[in-house]
Amino acid sequence: MLNTIPMLAQAADATDVAAAASPQADVLMVLGGCCLAFGIVAGLLMLFAPHLGRREGRLGWIGLSFVAMLGQVVLVGVLLLVRQVFGGSWDLHFNGSLHLDLILFKAFLQPGHIMMMAEGITVLACWLYWRELVNRQGAAVWAMPVMRGMAIALACIVFTEPVLTITHTDNTIARLLVFVDGSASMAATDDQMDTSRKLRSAVRLGWLKNSPFDDHVRRARLHLSKARKRLDALEHLNGEAWDQGLADLRSAIDHASTHMNQVETQHLPQVVRDTFEADILTPVKNLSTANPSLAELAPAIDRWIDELDRAMSQEDREAAANLDAEQQAAIERHDRAPRWQRLEESLLGGDESIFEKLTLMHKVDLYTITSNSYKMTWHPGMVNDQGEVEMPRELGLAGTISNVLTTDLVTGVRQGAVSDDSVAGRLFVVMATDGQHNARASLEPEVMAGDFGAQNIQLHLIGMGTVHQPRDLAVVKVDGVPSKVQWDEEDGVTEKLAGRVLFKDGMPAGKEFTVSITHKGEELWNDTYITDGGGSRETDLFEIDRDRINAIIEAAQKDQRTDLRHINLPLELGVNISPLEGEVDVENNNATLRVNVVTQKNRVLILDGRPRWEFRYLKNLFERDKRWEVHTLLPQFDFNGNPLGFGARGNRPDEFPSSYERLRSYQLIIFGDLSPSYFTPQERKWLREFVQYNAGGMIFIDGHINRLSSHTGDNEGLGPLFPVRLRGNEELRTMDLKYRPLTDDAAIQLDTDPLQNANIWGTFQGPRRITRAEKLRGAETLLEAFGGGENLPAMVRWRYGAGKVLYIAADESWRWRLDVGDKFHEKFWKATAKATMEEPFAVMDQYVALDTGDPSYGLGERALIRVRVLDPAVVTRLEQAGLKPAAVIFRDGKQVGRIPLDPDLNSSLYRGMTDPLQGGDYEVRVEVPGIDPSLIKVRTQFIVERQLTNERAVLHCNQRMLQGMARQSGGEYYPEEHLDLLLESLEEFSAARSHTEEYFLWRTYWTFLPIILLITLEWVIRKRTGLL
Repeated sequence: MLNTIPMLAQAADATDVAAAASPQADVLMVLGGCCLAFGIVAGLLMLFAPHLGRREGRLGWIGLSFVAMLGQVVLVGVLLLVRQVFGGSWDLHFNGSLHLDLILFKAFLQPGHIMMMAEGITVLACWLYWRELVNRQGAAVWAMPVMRGMAIALACIVFTEPVLTITHTDNTIARLLVFVDGSASMAATDDQMDTSRKLRSAVRLGWLKNSPFDDHVRRARLHLSKARKRLDALEHLNGEAWDQGLADLRSAIDHASTHMNQVETQHLPQVVRDTFEADILTPVKNLSTANPSLAELAPAIDRWIDELDRAMSQEDREAAANLDAEQQAAIERHDRAPRWQRLEESLLGGDESIFEKLTLMHKVDLYTITSNSYKMTWHPGMVNDQGEVEMPRELGLAGTISNVLTTDLVTGVRQGAVSDDSVAGRLFVVMATDGQHNARASLEPEVMAGDFGAQNIQLHLIGMGTVHQPRDLAVVKVDGVPSKVQWDEEDGVTEKLAGRVLFKDGMPAGKEFTVSITHKGEELWNDTYITDGGGSRETDLFEIDRDRINAIIEAAQKDQRTDLRHINLPLELGVNISPLEGEVDVENNNATLRVNVVTQKNRVLILDGRPRWEFRYLKNLFERDKRWEVHTLLPQFDFNGNPLGFGARGNRPDEFPSSYERLRSYQLIIFGDLSPSYFTPQERKWLREFVQYNAGGMIFIDGHINRLSSHTGDNEGLGPLFPVRLRGNEELRTMDLKYRPLTDDAAIQLDTDPLQNANIWGTFQGPRRITRAEKLRGAETLLEAFGGGENLPAMVRWRYGAGKVLYIAADESWRWRLDVGDKFHEKFWKATAKATMEEPFAVMDQYVALDTGDPSYGLGERALIRVRVLDPAVVTRLEQAGLKPAAVIFRDGKQVGRIPLDPDLNSSLYRGMTDPLQGGDYEVRVEVPGIDPSLIKVRTQFIVERQLTNERAVLHCNQRMLQGMARQSGGEYYPEEHLDLLLESLEEFSAARSHTEEYFLWRTYWTFLPIILLITLEWVIRKRTGLL
């Protein structure tokens, strides 16, 4: 009998092994050959014995067989044609066999035997058909044997266990983004680098004719390192991914083996290399899903990586100890070359540079990292005047690298990777840097590398420079000195200029040096220290003598131009470390400390209708502080207590200003419970324009007499200033009022912790009365009073024109003193005043006032530029013509930008923001359409991070961080002398890669569907011809 059941039962277990076994006979070719052979025999028989094919118009037995086999030939031809069209991507494998177990006969039939048996069954079926069709004619008579023959052929093919294999080939070109560190530390030299590294780098740069190193050792080490990573990855794969991972592992091992076979160094003798096959090659070849012995292979690869490292170390020691004249000259040349030049020559130099080789294999763009951004240096679409693509020969760093005083290895790289929308293949990021990341970035480099790894983006890091701390002294920064100090004509500087100088000490121990602070060559402070090579250090606390600082400021004021008025006087101090012999970089021994000396006090005018507690407290508070100049006015009264107003106008402190020019000299007006009758209509207009056009601050403090509500209908006066709608004399009187802050604004911030700040306000005793006010649209409620079943705005602020207005709905702030005294009053009122008033302009002349903020900025920060046009007629003319003033930006004496300034609504104030700032000394000038540029004298200066950067203070290569980044992303780390290994490491990612999918046809019912259809069609024809 025919034992088909055991065959099918065993097939499921044997399929995977059988598919990987040696190729079986091509069943299609055997079947086609059998059909063709039987067909030829049948044709010859019909030719020489026609009666066997047809007799008296009737079908013969051989004729039927001939037609059936022709049908089988057509079937095989179609399958062979499909395979030919799809090439090697489509194929059928036949791995099964048939076990015949008869009473007197046993046989084990291979697929080829099964196909021969199929032809015998076909001939038998045709003989049976002939007996039925011998007396019939027509096309149907010939069609039925053809269908039966095809069905027999397909049924026998099923017994050979057909497996359809579809191979997909991906010709993927990898996408490479190459980033080059363009910061100032890349201009450092590396005489402290190990001699062997210098020699290897000189070989790479082509400075030596003969290499003292065996190149195959390091290449074998590279591929073993890749194999180790792929082995780790293999543990987490299964199925098709495991097969592909195994193929990648074997590829890496094969490359390593190729280089191992070519090693000639005596430090890795042949007797040692002979064990490589037993340790690595054989176990890798035996790896399979049935035998995944990964745990045994990993230690073996690690041992061989250590063995190759040992051989390279021995090569390094031997080469360093036996230098010839050529090698010594190459080392001296290396010591003189800065990092960026070595990188430029190594990456872009030569007849066919490494970069050019990368572009032949991958799609490559070249970028330069500048501070916290990046710029494109080259991409494949750049062409010359002749329309040809030229390879880059320079990195373009020569003129800019000294000004880039920070290294940001995150922001620009992330921007470049995220913005890449190429349709090319897998993305890789290559970065050449010394790894001194010292910028404020949203992520640390290692975190960014981990994110890249999660996105399947590998980071390949090229480490530039020595890994040893260079012999150097460098100023890192000055800590503790305020950026702005107040100066008083009587008392001089009101704050101490004191702090500590932070510096880096990388020099050998025992050498004496001096740290000093100077002004225009005059020494203001110094101290002597001894080097210890300990790295980061700081000086003792220093304090610059106030008398000397006052003398410098007085001299600077005398030197000021009479047509300029400086409110912020820039003071530049030099921070210096005396240079020592043998330092790598003496430029970083000097830095600049910039301090703004505020020569004008904050001017405040306090107006109130009566000497209530707030009036008296604020008068005393500001009078005690030398940084403030306060003028206070109360109305005069007759003998009957009737108010007479503020009396005569004038320019004395006890008189209300007689002119708008006098009024706008204040930065802040605190306006109490006053009625409009105390002022003329012109004065009320001045007060409104003081806020609207002069950017002044106005604080309204309401009182129980409710005189402020009488201003709300005065549209030509103060009415438009109020951020609330007042409803006559409506007020809430209760003993239960409490305060609740609604924002974390600086005006009401009594503690930096929002929760603690809310708790402090909650402990204050609330007022016994508060004016009912409704916040207007566009205003912001800072503080709320609640109690008596109501919530009312207690402090409301908004911007009106160029200035700010703050409305306080209740007085009685003396009630806050319960249990805490004056602990919070001074902080609150000064913070509120500062948050409402405008910062003074640094400098002004007859036409404009100009301010650019702080005296120094960090790299990548942006400066706010404020300009006020002082002539109202000019402002009106600019508005009518749609014109704007502009700020002209100079860096290191060269114009680098021109920024149009946007006007504040209904004011004479114009604002603009610079682009992210690069390192350097800046000057800002102003141009106003309609005013001769030579008449505008105002200038401001600021400096960007050149003085307080650690970019040139820490100069060694941060190899540990770069290796960690490579590990986190799944990439590789290459010291600069091994930069060329990048080519081999990335080569495979732009090669054609294939993967296969297998479909076990004999396991699915779809295979039996054509057999059923053929037999069904045959029986339909039999039915129609009357054979059923």
